[in-house]
Amino acid sequence: MRVPVLLLVLAWPVLADPGLFDWGWRAPLATPTLWAAQPGWVGNADPGARVARDGDALRFHVPAAGKGMKWSLAGADAAIADAPYLLLEYRAKGLRTTSTDYFVYIEDGGKRETRAVRLNALVADGEWHTLVADLRKVAESASFSTVAIQVQARDDSPADVWIRALRQVVDVPDGAGEAAVAAAPDALLPVADSQTGDWVARPSWLGIPDPKPTSRVLEGTVRLAVSEAGKGMKWSWFLPKETVLTGHRFLSFRYRAQGVASGGDYTLAVLGKATADGRDYAKVLLPTDLRMDGMWHVVCADLAMVSKDFPRIKGVAAQVVALAPGASLEIREIGL
Repeated sequence: MRVPVLLLVLAWPVLADPGLFDWGWRAPLATPTLWAAQPGWVGNADPGARVARDGDALRFHVPAAGKGMKWSLAGADAAIADAPYLLLEYRAKGLRTTSTDYFVYIEDGGKRETRAVRLNALVADGEWHTLVADLRKVAESASFSTVAIQVQARDDSPADVWIRALRQVVDVPDGAGEAAVAAAPDALLPVADSQTGDWVARPSWLGIPDPKPTSRVLEGTVRLAVSEAGKGMKWSWFLPKETVLTGHRFLSFRYRAQGVASGGDYTLAVLGKATADGRDYAKVLLPTDLRMDGMWHVVCADLAMVSKDFPRIKGVAAQVVALAPGASLEIREIGL
């Protein structure tokens, strides 16, 4: 029997690529070179981090314990409405899964960092898992253009994450877990109500004080700046009244940093009543937790251990160490 030519032409794309007419975007996992390492996006970048094909998956590898890397993929140009779920098939080993920072980020043009899947949503047991994120719950616009992946290694091991699928889907497949969406802060420290004079420079709190540090509060945003490269400053801000930490699991920090070094013992600390060993502060965020690219970001920190020592706090301290002259840290929100 002779098969009509038109029928063969129509059938060929389906036979050649069963997924050709799937709705939504899918990550090009067969081409590692499309994923660009972004060491400037992470404060603890591992120069040995690599991405490569491994069997039927793309493997993201961070060989140094306690280090990390982010990779970006441009050109997604994906609409959300027709396929509102992002499906992730992965397995992970040695991954730090205590962080609320992103594992999968999408650039949707919004004012905040859109974390489609967070690191603490993953399970690092070496087994395959499937997660689905509802993009309608996290995105601020109707589409996204860039995707990024972050891998953070635990302090005691290298990290590997294999991705077998990363694509949009119309519905949640059977057996897939849904990535939790972070709740809004229960409470906000009154950063927007603070005055310039409330942020007091403390040159005796560090060994490399800058001679001309500045602090300013303008339109609800605090700006702390250091004039000389290699110098730094710490500032204290005491709250109008004590704030209870007990019951708050995380602290969120909305910030913008430029020219800031990754050195220093902390970026943000809480101040409270001295403990039995005489310590009256606890580190909450380290410089390596921040991105120093001059863009607005939100980073979260686990308060479980901090709140045990300091169930109530009197204030916070912030530190800036300059990598370049005029380094600055802007703080817009501290949430609990």
